[in-house]
Amino acid sequence: MVKSLRKFGGAIMLYLVIFFGIVAICSRVNNMNQESEVGVDSTLAMNS
Repeated sequence: MVKSLRKFGGAIMLYLVIFFGIVAICSRVNNMNQESEVGVDSTLAMNS
């Protein structure tokens, strides 16, 4: 029982990480599409 719960919890965590990663990438791509060069500059500033 505990092993299956742990495996299930790990799957949920992995799914959440992938889901949030996709959402972050999509939002970044949308920002770049909306304000092409300005979006790239702002994302570079945010990362650094």
